[in-house]
Amino acid sequence: MLSQRYQHGILVITIHDDPAHDERADLARRLAELMRAHHPAPVVVVIADAACSASTATAVRRAHRRGRDRNELLSVVTHSAPVRRLLQAGEAAARHRMVIHPRMDVALAATSQACSDRAGAASAEPLRLSQPT
Repeated sequence: MLSQRYQHGILVITIHDDPAHDERADLARRLAELMRAHHPAPVVVVIADAACSASTATAVRRAHRRGRDRNELLSVVTHSAPVRRLLQAGEAAARHRMVIHPRMDVALAATSQACSDRAGAASAEPLRLSQPT
């Protein structure tokens, strides 16, 4: 049901199959565990065409909610416009929103850029003015 790989320093998790109704919680738990285990690496979840459903969208939203406290960077890729709308609707009020893309290349580029921006902001030191002597 799931596969994972690293691509350009980003954990890419692919959901291959549509989870049955009683498997959604397990899928959400497994996604959240992978995200936590590889933190602070950014994560891109790819929803394969065979997995495009409301059940998959629900599981991804649940996993994302579990990782919000750790400020995890999550992008989702799906070709399915209805699934993208479901994901966006479920995240409308979220403080840390997931980023949803229709294409993998765009998701990887945007995630890499966001990581670079985040690293630059974290390493920037405040300007210290010297005190007159």
